[in-house]
Amino acid sequence: MRFRPLPWLIRSAARLTYRDVQAIQDGHTPGSESLITTTIVAPLYAAYRTLKQARDERGALDLDLPERRVVLCPDGRVDRIEKRPRFDSHRLIEDFMIQANVCAAETLEQRRMPCMFRVHDAPDPARLDILRSFVQSLGLNFAKGQRIPTAQFNALLGRVTDTPHATAVHQAVLRTQSLAIYDP
Repeated sequence: MRFRPLPWLIRSAARLTYRDVQAIQDGHTPGSESLITTTIVAPLYAAYRTLKQARDERGALDLDLPERRVVLCPDGRVDRIEKRPRFDSHRLIEDFMIQANVCAAETLEQRRMPCMFRVHDAPDPARLDILRSFVQSLGLNFAKGQRIPTAQFNALLGRVTDTPHATAVHQAVLRTQSLAIYDP
């Protein structure tokens, strides 16, 4: 990918929520052929698909974990915890934020300026054993070894897509990963 850093200013053409953007992309809004759709949303999704394809080819870990929202009673007590919907519009923004960080880091490296990186160590073997036992209890196999390639985690996640165990397996894979540290 080619890029160059430039001074910029964001000028918002519309105040859209993730839900609004997803609705425009899905064609569920009146006037979805508007200027915003053709000049902003459609090109963003085209770029997102390109970034997603590159991420998939790189074999990046593809966790899909639901966010929760706490709903309070008028007196401040917790009424319930709801699962927030997760749209492609969320993933789109996440991928663009990651790409912006990558471009900023590459620019700093090229200019030989100090920079901090978010780094993940390989998962702890004991955590891998716990994950392996858990997925075996679900009737799934998981590779053995000290260093498991990300593709193996993604393959496991792919096997549980659209199953009742999907969220639990995604959570278990997340817990297996080492915490990120920041390092020059």
